[in-house]
Amino acid sequence: MSTVDGGNCQTWVQCDQTDAVGLLSKPAVWSQCFLNGKTALLPLKLFVSRWKPNVLFRHSGRQYFTDPNIDDYSITYTTAGGVDGDTEDGLHTPILQLADINNWDPIDVEDLSNKAKDNDGGNLCAWDIGILGGDSHGYAWQCGIPIIGADGAYGISSSKIVQSPGYTPGWCVFHIVQYQRNENGVGADFAFDVNLYDAAKKPIGQVVKAAAAAASRLLPNNKVTNYLDMDSNLPDVLIITTTGGDGDPVQFAYGGATWMSSDATHCSMGGGI
Repeated sequence: MSTVDGGNCQTWVQCDQTDAVGLLSKPAVWSQCFLNGKTALLPLKLFVSRWKPNVLFRHSGRQYFTDPNIDDYSITYTTAGGVDGDTEDGLHTPILQLADINNWDPIDVEDLSNKAKDNDGGNLCAWDIGILGGDSHGYAWQCGIPIIGADGAYGISSSKIVQSPGYTPGWCVFHIVQYQRNENGVGADFAFDVNLYDAAKKPIGQVVKAAAAAASRLLPNNKVTNYLDMDSNLPDVLIITTTGGDGDPVQFAYGGATWMSSDATHCSMGGGI
């Protein structure tokens, strides 16, 4: 996404699985390329030929799009140079929201991009000034978003999966994303996205940003832990237990069997189903 000279908003979606690397699709059409909540004096059309001048009109400033790879999403520019003491130039601080990412959970693109400057690892969003072709009067960012129904990195995953009835017996697998506490809208308890698949690789259960909030079970060392019971098409619940520390492994239990996220014979980072 980019904006130049306080306007000229543009947005592209490039799917790494189907689009040529470096080849951007046709930019999406904008009609709300202005500061969110901006109040302006504009003529208000009351009837076909009657106009009432100097009516206060409040722009929504939120632009909605749809894309076959990521479904419905929106972008809202929330700050602009010279407004409310802002000293930057032009439109900036875009908020990206997607229908299938935690039900339109806001993503502060500029804040994440600023943090990415000092991070040598992967980042959800980052500055992408190169896309402007040397134009110094604008801003540009890029974000990595999972396609519909996919597990993503950096604490997000698409929540749009179609759950199949029943289940095929055999080895089941699940993809899990753990959210850190007190970040990105998560409270004092760890939260999880979980997509559960049966032996035929069909989705049979899902939770999205579900908190491990119940705290009435004890580990063998008598330490109180939080847990999340996940229901699915399977006859028993999948129990996800956290032990409190940010770096501690997560415990899983199903049908009397237990294992830890640190157990390489049961768990791996990334990978498919």
